[in-house]
Amino acid sequence: MSIYGVSQKLSGNLAATSSASRNHQPAPQAQADAFHQSLKVRFGSSDPTEIQPVQGKIGDTTVNLTVGDMTAIPASAYVLPEFNDSASDSGVGGAIIRKFGRTALNDYIHLLQTRGPQQYGDAHVTPIQDGKYIIHVVSADSGRDKEFKTIQDSVYHALQQAQEKGCESIVMPTLGTGALGDLTDEQSAKAMLSGIKKFADEGGHLTITIAVADLNPNDLQKKFQAFQNVLESGSYVNAKPEVGTRWANPGGVVQENANVPPPPPTVQATAQRSHTFLESFINWLRNLPILKFFFGG
Repeated sequence: MSIYGVSQKLSGNLAATSSASRNHQPAPQAQADAFHQSLKVRFGSSDPTEIQPVQGKIGDTTVNLTVGDMTAIPASAYVLPEFNDSASDSGVGGAIIRKFGRTALNDYIHLLQTRGPQQYGDAHVTPIQDGKYIIHVVSADSGRDKEFKTIQDSVYHALQQAQEKGCESIVMPTLGTGALGDLTDEQSAKAMLSGIKKFADEGGHLTITIAVADLNPNDLQKKFQAFQNVLESGSYVNAKPEVGTRWANPGGVVQENANVPPPPPTVQATAQRSHTFLESFINWLRNLPILKFFFGG
């Protein structure tokens, strides 16, 4: 991947924060209403709350699609995408830290220090406050050739862990569509929903909410529509792993040659630091008293 290709990936969806309570399962519309005003201000005239939440069933598992900040949705557990060799403290990771503190971050760092790099697709659980859990899924930046399967496995293992812990509800972001993600919105939906189907086919039953978020209101609506289409069409059934094509040109050809090795660690690190700095700068602006109104703070 070229430096240009990495720099393109610095635009991604950022999650924000709110509160949650275990075993409370509001209807999808109530979830949207809970943060209606903040979303309306944050996204401007193209109000994303006009996107009506969608609910579907996969076996005995309920799947809700909604828009907004994943930590604003009451649940027993929250899914946090992680790198295989470092902890994420921006994007969803930053949202978790701001709401629940650094317990989950420190726990994953300790795991890496004691056991080394983790296997893509695995899931690890951190208990946090009020009987809730953060479920770390090793899914971030696995590469376009592996990311689809990585996310299938990550979702499946996260749901297994949640059910083993006695959770009744779980919230997750749209995996594989963030700053370093290689999947299109449709590919992400297929990967996630096929992971849910595997869980449901084995008798699993949970209330699952996929929270769709994006700073660009047009991209937000496109992303939500892609997930809704896949859920309602059932195109996730028997979905096979695909090469991620998010960074393909209009002809559908991935920009980088498949035989080109991954970018050197220094390039990856630069991209991650740039993304963290960008998010920190945005949050700093949002916390300025004069600008809080415009961002719903």
